[in-house]
Amino acid sequence: RSFLQGCLKSKRGFFTNKTGAMDRQSVWYHHKLVKKAVHIIRNPMDNTVARFHLERKRYTAKNDVKWLIEYPNNQDGFYKWCKEIDASR
Repeated sequence: RSFLQGCLKSKRGFFTNKTGAMDRQSVWYHHKLVKKAVHIIRNPMDNTVARFHLERKRYTAKNDVKWLIEYPNNQDGFYKWCKEIDASR
């Protein structure tokens, strides 16, 4: 897969008619819509915290109370999550 193809691919969220649940669909934008690129440089720690918050959001959506209790939304939960990620690599 080329870099350009990767840049043009995205996901679109929509509600299904049958259940009303959120679903996602892959979409590709036409290359002529792209006028410029922006490089965002973030502090690596900010990115790590954002990944932790995304994990919590996913487990909240699954209603996985056990995981949410094990990794609370505080400093202790974040540190424990980081240790688990490090140990798995």
